[in-house]
Amino acid sequence: MPASHSGKSIISRWVSPMLEMFKRARKYMLILALPYLLVVFMTTYRIDYRITTPGDLDAIGSYIELEAETYPQENPISSVYVMSIPRPTFFQFMASTLSPSHSQSALPESQRHISDRANFRSGQVARNTSIDASFITSLEALGMRIEYEEQRIVRLIYDYMDGDLDIGDIVLSINGNTDLDEAIQNAPCEEWATFEVERDEAVKEVEVRRQERDGKCVFGFTLSTYYKITDAEVPLEVRSSLVGGPSGGLMQTLHIYNALSEFDLTQGLKISGTGTINIDGTAGSVGSIREKVYTAHRSGVDVFFVPTNPNVSNDNYAQALRAHEEISGSDMQIVPVEHFTDAINFLLQWHGGMNNE
Repeated sequence: MPASHSGKSIISRWVSPMLEMFKRARKYMLILALPYLLVVFMTTYRIDYRITTPGDLDAIGSYIELEAETYPQENPISSVYVMSIPRPTFFQFMASTLSPSHSQSALPESQRHISDRANFRSGQVARNTSIDASFITSLEALGMRIEYEEQRIVRLIYDYMDGDLDIGDIVLSINGNTDLDEAIQNAPCEEWATFEVERDEAVKEVEVRRQERDGKCVFGFTLSTYYKITDAEVPLEVRSSLVGGPSGGLMQTLHIYNALSEFDLTQGLKISGTGTINIDGTAGSVGSIREKVYTAHRSGVDVFFVPTNPNVSNDNYAQALRAHEEISGSDMQIVPVEHFTDAINFLLQWHGGMNNE
C-alpha cells in the first residue's frame, strides 16, 4: 500500500504541473492555431463561382485531317481556348482577382448540378458536332458533294436525372413519338417515358422519369441538334483532343475551306479567332471573349476573328474591342464576322484586294 501511494504521488507531482502549464499556454495555442485553420479553410473550402483564365491556341490541323489532296498553308489557322475552374477554393478565387486577365462569375444554379465528368463529356460532344457542322459548311461553300441528316443528341445530363440515358445518345423517339419537342412537352410528370436511342451504332430502349423539380417538370438532360454526315466527297478524320466545346466552329470552317482551296489565306499571317458555326455559314456568339483576346495577344496573333451581332447587348465584337483596349501596345486586328465568308473576304482583300463571289 505505501508503495502504491508513493506511485500515485509521483504521477500527481508530474501531471499537475503539466496541466497547469497547458492551461496557461492554451490561449497562445489557440492564437497560433487560428492562422493554420484559416489556411486550411482558404485552400479547401469551395465556393459556387467560376474562374476563367487565358489559355492557348489550338491549331485546327492538329486534330482535323482531310483524307484528300490539300493545298499547303504557310501558317496554321488556330482556334483559341481558355481555362475554366468551376467551384474554386476561396484561395484560388482571391488569387484570381489579382490579375486583370482573369474573370470571376457566379455559377448558375443549373450548373451546380453537373459533375466534372459530365461537363467534360458534354464538351466533347459539342466539339464533335461543331466539327461536322464546319465540314458541311466548308464543302457546300466549295460546291463539293456532302450528304447529311439532322438528328438530336444528348449533350448534357444533370446529376438528378433518373434513368438510363447517356451523354452522346442519339434520341430517335420518346414514347413512340419522333417529334421530340412535342413528346417531351406531353410526357406525364412523375412517370417513366420510353426513349428509343442510338448508342454505339446500336438501337436500344431506355427508361427516363420526368420529375417535378423547383416547380417545373423536367427530365434532367439537354438535347442539341446534330448533323450526321452520311456521305462526303472528301473523307474526314478527327483526332481526340482534351479541348472541348463548340467555339472552334468558325476557325475550323476557315481551316477546311483554306486547305481545299488553291489560294492560301494565311500567307505569313498568324490567324486565330472564336465563334460557333451554323450549317448556313453564320457565326454564333461564344463566352469568355475577354480571356480569349488576352490569349490571342499573348500568342502573337495578327488577325483575330470574332462573331458579331449588333442587335444584342452582349455583342462579342464589342466585348472583344473593350478587352483589346485594356492591352497596351497590341497591334492585333479584331475583325467582326457575321458569316464565315466575311473572314474569307477580309483575308482576300488583305492579300491584294481580291473579292470572293
